[in-house]
Amino acid sequence: MAGTAVISDVFEIVWDQTAAQGNHTIANPGRAFRVIGCFGTGANNSVMTIKKNDNGGDLICTITMENAGLGASLTDQAGIMSATASQHVLTGGDNIYIAVTAADCTRVVIQCVAAAGYALNVT
Repeated sequence: MAGTAVISDVFEIVWDQTAAQGNHTIANPGRAFRVIGCFGTGANNSVMTIKKNDNGGDLICTITMENAGLGASLTDQAGIMSATASQHVLTGGDNIYIAVTAADCTRVVIQCVAAAGYALNVT
């Protein structure tokens, strides 16, 4: 029985900043892609919300830095992806909106794959 297969490299969008809070936009990455994971680095209790386009846009991922009350900063804390898979897909014209609240954040890593990979022959 034949099926379909595609190949796509995983790539990352890495956003670094001086420890801070607030709202930030990565403007128009210029290609269509699907987000498959998000990771954050920052102070304990920091919350990073990643959405399409702006604060009113579709939720992609939420990262909550939790260190069991130890107060230390954390590195590469995994985020929770939204349950709606269509919200993970961005077009070439979409922006990535990052809101940081509660405590400082220094890095967000967004793992992605191409929206449509390269088709492979299946026999």
